[in-house]
Amino acid sequence: MVGPISGVVTVEADRCDGCGKCVELCPCGALELANGLVKQIGYCMACLGCMVICPKKAISVEIDKASYAIVEVRGEGQGLEKFFQKRQPSSSSESR
Repeated sequence: MVGPISGVVTVEADRCDGCGKCVELCPCGALELANGLVKQIGYCMACLGCMVICPKKAISVEIDKASYAIVEVRGEGQGLEKFFQKRQPSSSSESR
């Protein structure tokens, strides 16, 4: 049996402003905001949503290459980028 894709989240503390958008977005609950800093506290499915939503580009995700190659061949995980783009607040709703 093949396990799911996994990732390791790294946050550049000097760039992170502690906005918490990544924590709110994470479908796995893998991130925590404590004392103004984001850290990984659990399993990361490597969806990269945190990287996409971070306004400071302070987050990187290292993907387990072995699990990624297997899932890529199966064709799973397609459409995640569109899913997270839809979850981002639109600029019109932010100005309200």
